[in-house]
Amino acid sequence: MNNILFIHGAWCSIESFNYIKLKTQIESLQHCNFWGQDYNCQIFNLNKIIEQQTAYIDTIPADKIDIISHSMGGVVAFHLINHPKVRKILTIASPINGIDIAAPFRYYVWGRAPILRNLAPNARMIRSIRKEYNKDIHMIVTHSGFHPFMMVDSDGVVTVESQSSWVPDNAKVKMISKSHNEVLQSDELSNYINGDYLNV
Repeated sequence: MNNILFIHGAWCSIESFNYIKLKTQIESLQHCNFWGQDYNCQIFNLNKIIEQQTAYIDTIPADKIDIISHSMGGVVAFHLINHPKVRKILTIASPINGIDIAAPFRYYVWGRAPILRNLAPNARMIRSIRKEYNKDIHMIVTHSGFHPFMMVDSDGVVTVESQSSWVPDNAKVKMISKSHNEVLQSDELSNYINGDYLNV
């Protein structure tokens, strides 16, 4: 029995995992219980989201939970990995190395989306996850080619460098050639979850 906690990305919802839930129920050899709650990413401090998710995990009637997270949810997942109930995490298209916003635009973007300050490459929330872990970590790095505006390889939202310039030594990393949100409806991702992630 797998107990899966979904953590969505910024300006998204738990419904973004509906395709994964459907494919997991149909194709997985194991039955799954699904958990997840939406959070408000308009708040300033990512710590509030981590606190809310920690409290939510405490209410889940299961001894072990596997986290599947997308985008900013992956940063949250790294901050939850040492919770006693968390067995392993999967991050999908997550900016675990931070989002580097060009200086001329930084304060404009931060003014419109204050939570992104927490995702700057040198922000405490990013620096504090750069360490070794003794639990299983799976990472999906997404890319859809060279982004003409960012001038780097990206998935259209998060750069490949942000997803992969540092990864934990024990992480299992898979590249999927899909855009940032398209990956959540990809059979390649669902097959990976059903096989490599759930069955490990």
